[in-house]
Amino acid sequence: MTDRRIALLLTRPLAQSQGFVNMFAARRHPSPMQICISPLFEIIFQGSLPDMSCYRSLIFTSSNGVRAFSQLAPNRILPSFTVGQVTAETAIEVGFPAQMLGLNVQDFAKALLSLNPKAPCLHPRGDISRSPLAKDLTDAGLATDEAIVYHQRGLPLTAQAHKILVGSDPVIVPLFSPRSAQRFRAEFIRARGTAPIYVIALSKAVATEMSGINMADLVVAEQPKAMAMEKALNNLVATLMHLERAPITK
Repeated sequence: MTDRRIALLLTRPLAQSQGFVNMFAARRHPSPMQICISPLFEIIFQGSLPDMSCYRSLIFTSSNGVRAFSQLAPNRILPSFTVGQVTAETAIEVGFPAQMLGLNVQDFAKALLSLNPKAPCLHPRGDISRSPLAKDLTDAGLATDEAIVYHQRGLPLTAQAHKILVGSDPVIVPLFSPRSAQRFRAEFIRARGTAPIYVIALSKAVATEMSGINMADLVVAEQPKAMAMEKALNNLVATLMHLERAPITK
């Protein structure tokens, strides 16, 4: 066995990264991994809501949107529809009657239009968005407004993360969104990374953002869910541990 050590680099905001670590640790995985949390974004709950008296349904596309909205509006009675199971679970935890309608925005929009909930709807979201969901729904006949309730501020790599990425030991990097993949790619290039990186992407859309850089491997989760990401991580760690333990033949 070599003396190389596998590193797990987590780039989500601190709360989400720590939650993923806790979930992984709960499985009592035997690998002596070095865990480094280096958020690439800071989530700032900041914004305001319109007069809520006219709205009949809520749309949440992220857990951060749920948490930010819940701090601004104590009322939890409006029907809520979410993208992704984690977002739905977060909404339920804080008291919303939430229902998950899709694992991505495209499937969610189709399902929501088919369901035809009471309108108008309100979509509390962050300041950065990849798709004009509210406009698309409104154009399709479901009146929807949006409210910016949190902001995403980019953060540089920590000193520990930089040291890991310019080393020679294998680094596993789970990436949960296209935007985080874009930012990690830019930071890796800026750091002139030399470490062999093993990327686990939540979806094909996330994986696409990693094109053009040298990776030891790129794995796409079977489903865009946290449990699928954990499964992919477990499989990758087992493979790497086997390779690290493999005897050197002459």
